[in-house]
Amino acid sequence: MRKKKDIKDKNLKVSNIVEKRNILNESIYNMTLNSARLFSVYLSKINPRDIKTRSVRFKLDEFVEILGIDRIQLSTMERATSELLSIVINVRNDEEGYDAFQMFSKCRVRKTNTGQAKEWVIDIDAHDDSLPLIFDFKEKYFKYQVGNVLRLNSFNKMRMYEFLKQYEHAGLRIVTIEHLKKFLGIEIDRYNKFNDFKVHVLETCRKALAENTDIKFTYEAHGKRGERGKILELKFTITKNDDYKDQLSLDMYNRDGYLDEEGSDSTYRQLSLVCDDTFSISEIIVLCDLMLDKLDYDKELNKREMCAYLEQRYNYLKMRDEKRPIKNKFAYIKTLIGKELGAPKEIKALEETERQKKKREYIRSLYV
Repeated sequence: MRKKKDIKDKNLKVSNIVEKRNILNESIYNMTLNSARLFSVYLSKINPRDIKTRSVRFKLDEFVEILGIDRIQLSTMERATSELLSIVINVRNDEEGYDAFQMFSKCRVRKTNTGQAKEWVIDIDAHDDSLPLIFDFKEKYFKYQVGNVLRLNSFNKMRMYEFLKQYEHAGLRIVTIEHLKKFLGIEIDRYNKFNDFKVHVLETCRKALAENTDIKFTYEAHGKRGERGKILELKFTITKNDDYKDQLSLDMYNRDGYLDEEGSDSTYRQLSLVCDDTFSISEIIVLCDLMLDKLDYDKELNKREMCAYLEQRYNYLKMRDEKRPIKNKFAYIKTLIGKELGAPKEIKALEETERQKKKREYIRSLYV
């Protein structure tokens, strides 16, 4: 049994560094968003030069923040830890085959004394076979701040970030679409039409990385094409994201954790949904604080009004964006809310109540 002193417990910050071997990053594996986040946070909490740090402890509050939820039950923790233990790595060996093994060997969930009261903790230990991939390496690896992937809301966006971050020093990466799909955890026969792949994968990832991480990219068709001019290969150009600013710390991700009337979703999540998930959670928090400050809303009683208010401004943003693309949508809507007293007529029109709209529609119908 591992000695208790081997379990390292330090506060998680978005500035914590993940050091990941290239061979581990290149190993094809599928994960859920939750298991991918936990995996990245695990790597950010160990010391890759000290194998004694192989067992990592998460406090419940930290676990909740990583998963981006408000409430947690034992069944939720069971599902998340089971997903983590199901991660299997396939590594090529010297016999022209591969070795397959679990990334983690054990998760232990329990209540323990931490100071004056007992609280839930989750201990996660790496599998013995995976240790050479995560400890004592000196070359062929890359680094990033864990906050870069925690701000992304899907597994394929996280993997796209790591796919490109590994080659940031080179500034470009060339890959077949087939291999890229495998890397991102996308079925080979999905998005067979390039335009579908472009819209649903490439563009969503490009936008997400530009808005939430320290790198950005462009892409273009590369190499020979297949039948009927089908694009088979892509060239990615990777650059530093000069517009990136280190955002709010992880403890802001699910701050306060207050719920709506049904207790099913956080206010931050509701606000994000009315904006079509256009903004990161830390940007939503900024907008929420701005609304509370400017409009004097009571966050416990007027969540619906706050969501309606933000939705109206987001609809106005979309209307303007259709006429002329808005480069920084977050800055635009933040400024829009900040200038509430001088709101344009178009915004005031969007604020009509349902009763006013029905009345206007009824009057119009009389003249049809």
